[in-house]
Amino acid sequence: MGSAYELLSREELLAVLTSESARQRRDPGDPPPSGDRYRQMVEEASDGIFISDTTGRYLDVNEVGARMLGMTRDEVIGKNISDLLLDSERGAFAEAWARISAGEWLLHEWQLRRKDGTVFTGEVSSKLLPDGRFQGICRDVTARREREEALRLSELRFRALTAAAFEAIAVSEHGVVVDANEQLTRLIGCERSELIGQDVAQFIAPDSREAVAAAIRSGREAPYRHALLRRDGTRLEVETQARIADWMGRQVRITAIRDVGAQRQLEERLNRVQRLEALGRLAGGIAHDFNNILVAIFSYTDLTDLDAEEPAQVRAHMDGLRAAAHRARDLVQQILTFSRQRGDERVRAFVQPIVDEALRFLRSSLPSSIEVRSELDPSAPPVLGAPVQLHQVVMNLCVNAAHAMQKSGVLSVRLSGITATADLALRVPELTSGGSYLRLVVQDTGTGMDSATLGRIFEPFFTTKEGGGGSGLGLAVVHGIVKSHDGSIGVESAVGHGTTFEIYLPAVE
Repeated sequence: MGSAYELLSREELLAVLTSESARQRRDPGDPPPSGDRYRQMVEEASDGIFISDTTGRYLDVNEVGARMLGMTRDEVIGKNISDLLLDSERGAFAEAWARISAGEWLLHEWQLRRKDGTVFTGEVSSKLLPDGRFQGICRDVTARREREEALRLSELRFRALTAAAFEAIAVSEHGVVVDANEQLTRLIGCERSELIGQDVAQFIAPDSREAVAAAIRSGREAPYRHALLRRDGTRLEVETQARIADWMGRQVRITAIRDVGAQRQLEERLNRVQRLEALGRLAGGIAHDFNNILVAIFSYTDLTDLDAEEPAQVRAHMDGLRAAAHRARDLVQQILTFSRQRGDERVRAFVQPIVDEALRFLRSSLPSSIEVRSELDPSAPPVLGAPVQLHQVVMNLCVNAAHAMQKSGVLSVRLSGITATADLALRVPELTSGGSYLRLVVQDTGTGMDSATLGRIFEPFFTTKEGGGGSGLGLAVVHGIVKSHDGSIGVESAVGHGTTFEIYLPAVE
């Protein structure tokens, strides 16, 4: 900022610095002399303007400058510049004064003392005027420096926190990376400088970009899984959670990213173990069904021997044998399908047939005193999922429900499509308001659970079954399967009032 004084001639400058009496002698009707016009400009300036002689003694100051020092104009005039500086600043001031006296323009921040002893930071532009006097234009930048210092400390705290975090953390603005911690650089396989300024999309695997973009558009804060693309082109399965936050005065998206490759492998091993457990639980029911089929086969064989002389009867018995053989073939095919199909194969699947098949298995193995009720909406939307894993989910929940009822009760299974309302999305954070979901509810009238048990039911190897009655893997596997399908699972239970499991899976077209 230049000074109005620079535009004055020597005579005009002297007029500005004359006493008040010179202005008082002017007739009020006369136009103001140039000195008065420039004095008005100086007084209306937003910065403090100071004029000093060659010794540093103040000759003039505007009202803004005087107020900045907590003084009147008359109190400032006659003081020396060094009187206002902190002792720690005087060495630097002597050097600066020499440079200004040599004709150099200087912009410098000084710690200045007000009349009441308080200190403020002044950004001062100083130069030598043509008439040999010195001009200083001062701006109080204390508040600005405090804000900058607060931002600096905030950034230091952020860096300390992100450096100590276990997750990789990225800060992005409008889809561009503006900061990242060391864990993210290791995860991606590149230097921090290579990440800053890059488009987030280039670090997302192509087949995951639409899902990530949808999560960003919806403002989703619940964790979700997708594939990340490392610098060397390899894929990495990660779990991501993000939210919008204020960062250094800017609205940015802070994203925490966790490598779940090892966890996924563990989940797959648990799934395999659990499928074997499920087959073991089904063995009793399968044996019962097969025994009934064998009884029919043996009976029709005996009847054929007895009625060998009557062709019509023989044909009828052979039809019975053929039907029993077909039932045996179908039962074997169901077992082979369940045991051999890859558990992680994702396809567009309608869940109603999967639930129907699971309930057919269960009805054979559950006690007749447990009533199974099902309400399966045939128009329920499909999901992108692994049928065998979804079969496991239904089987596990239903077998657990039967165990909770012990000898008698009602097992209810409901399946329907649903559009998430704002209230539901608030209650179930993983859901997006307005999103389309498949809802599966498994409810029992069993003993229920207390809050302590509820808090641990999804932990691997936690079981309430006594005497080695269970491995504790069932609900952990269910939880892993639902989460791997980008779904949500919730449970409500109370001692003596049964248990209800609610599962939501994203619907697909």
